[in-house]
Amino acid sequence: MQQVTGIGLSRWASHLLAILSCAFTAMITQPLRELVDQANIVMLFLLTVALVAVWLGRKPAITFSPCLPSRTYVLEATTNLTRPFASLTTVAQSDNGFVRTVTDTNSFGPIRFYRVRISR
Repeated sequence: MQQVTGIGLSRWASHLLAILSCAFTAMITQPLRELVDQANIVMLFLLTVALVAVWLGRKPAITFSPCLPSRTYVLEATTNLTRPFASLTTVAQSDNGFVRTVTDTNSFGPIRFYRVRISR
């Protein structure tokens, strides 16, 4: 079986874990719909996805759209918002029409802030 980084599950088992985690979050948040704002429920789903990604050893990625051929997009990162952002040179990039996903293949540390610089 193909192993993934992190906890060593097969590819399909890791997908199943991600789906079950989101289903569990949906079950837990169902009774909260009338009690809390929908934005807070969305944050719980984002937290679930982030925790599963960290647990399975995935790298941080940014997806943005539209991705126009006439523009240049540069992913920048910093570990502290009081310091300047630096362009990332070790990234994996994939395009799907007008949608681009950029993955930081050399991420480190517990906290990193990202932005996309767009120029003509």
